[in-house]
Amino acid sequence: MYNSMTARLELDHRLVGFGDVAAAIGKAGGDIVSIDVIRPGQDKSVRDLTIQSPEQAESAIVEALRRMNGIRVIMQTSVRSIKFWLLFLTMPSIAVCLSFLLHGGAEQAELRIGVVNMDDGSRLAADAAGYLARLEQIKVSEHDAADARQMIASGELDAAVVFPERFGEGLRRGNPPAIEMVSIRGATVTGNVDLMLSAYIRNIASIGRAAQDDGLFERLYASHATFRYDLTAESIDDVSGRNRMSRQTIGYLAIILLFCASQLSNLMLHERENRTYARVLSTPVSPVSYMLSNVLTNLLVMMLLIAVALAVMTLAFGIDPGLPIEVLLIVLLPYVLTAIAMSHAVTAHAASAMKASALQNLIIIPTSLLAGCMFPIETMPESVQRIGKLFPQHWLLDAVGRLQSGAALSDVWLHLAILAAFALACALAAAFEHVRRREAAIV
Repeated sequence: MYNSMTARLELDHRLVGFGDVAAAIGKAGGDIVSIDVIRPGQDKSVRDLTIQSPEQAESAIVEALRRMNGIRVIMQTSVRSIKFWLLFLTMPSIAVCLSFLLHGGAEQAELRIGVVNMDDGSRLAADAAGYLARLEQIKVSEHDAADARQMIASGELDAAVVFPERFGEGLRRGNPPAIEMVSIRGATVTGNVDLMLSAYIRNIASIGRAAQDDGLFERLYASHATFRYDLTAESIDDVSGRNRMSRQTIGYLAIILLFCASQLSNLMLHERENRTYARVLSTPVSPVSYMLSNVLTNLLVMMLLIAVALAVMTLAFGIDPGLPIEVLLIVLLPYVLTAIAMSHAVTAHAASAMKASALQNLIIIPTSLLAGCMFPIETMPESVQRIGKLFPQHWLLDAVGRLQSGAALSDVWLHLAILAAFALACALAAAFEHVRRREAAIV
C-alpha cells in the first residue's frame, strides 16, 4: 500500500546538500517523484518534495529528515491512496447504519397503553377503556396515576390515557371533560389512539345531547352498543412508519454529505498553505475557473457517495425511500450543490484548515439539529420548526416528505428553487473572496 506525501523542507546548504536529503529518503524507503523550489537561496532554500513510499515507511522518512542537521521540516501532508478513499466512500453508509439502528425497531407490533380511571365506578369510562382494548395492535392495562407515569418513564408503557373525575356523568350529559394522553414518544405513537378514542367519545356524547334523559340515554346507548354494521373492508399497507424511517435516513445522509463536502473543500486550504493556490492565481487561470473545477470534482465525488449510500440503504438494509430513486436524485442534486458551495464559502474565508473545520462544525451540527435531520421535526416546538425553515436541510427533508405523500415533482419546485438559491448565494460569496485574494496576490 503506497502513500503520496508532500514535505516542505528548509535546507541550510552550509550544513547539508540535497544529495544527502535524497539519500536519507531512499534509505528510509521512499522515492522522490517531484521537487518544487518554493524559495531559492545561496545559503538557505525552501523546497516541496513529493515522496512516494509504503504506508509503514512514512513516519520513518519524516523522522530521518528531522534528525539531519541543517534541515527543518516546515510542513507535511499525506494523501492516502486507497484506505483514505475507502473510508471516505463508506461515510454515507455509516449514516444509513445509524438510522437503521436508531429507527429500525421503532415501529412496534403492539402499543402498550395504560388506562388511569379517575372516575371509579363509572360504567361509561370502563366501556371506553374496553373500546381501546378491542382495537388492533393495542394492549391495554389499568394502573393508578403514579405507576403509569413511572412505567412511561421506564419504557414499560408507550402512553397512558387518563379518564378524569366525573367523566361518565359529563359523557351522559353530552359534555364530557377532556381526557389526557400522556406519552414521551410524541404524536407519532399516540396519534392514532387519540384519534380513534376521540371519535368514540364524540359518538357517545352525541347520544347524551340527543337524549337529555337518563332512561332514554340508557336505551340509545344499549342499542348503539349492540348495533351491527355491514362493512366492506379492504386492507392497505401502512407506509407511514416506513416513510418516516427513510426520511430520517436521508436526514442523517444530509449531515454526512455536509461533512464530506467540507473535507473535500479543505483540499483548497492545503493548496493555500503550501502556496500552490498563490501560484495558480498568478497564472491566467481565473478565480471562477479555479472554483468551478473544484466544484465539478466535488460534485462527481459527492454523487458517487450518494450512489453508494442509496445502494446500501435499499439493497443491504431493505429501506424503501418511498419515492423513485431518480426523483430522489433530482431532489438531492441542488442540496449537494448547496453543501459544496457552503463548504467553499467557509474555506475561502477561513485562515487555516483548523479554523475552517471548527467553523464548519459550528454550522453543520446546530443547523442539522434545528432542521430535523437528527430527530423528527414534528416533535419539536412550533417556534423551533419555524427556525428550521432558515436552513437548506429543512427544505430537502420537506420536499422528500411531500413526494412520499404522493406529490409530484412539480409540486416541490419551490423547495428546489430555495436550495438552488442557497447554492448560488454561497457560491457568490466564495467567488468574491477568491477574486479579492487574487487582486491581493497581484498587488
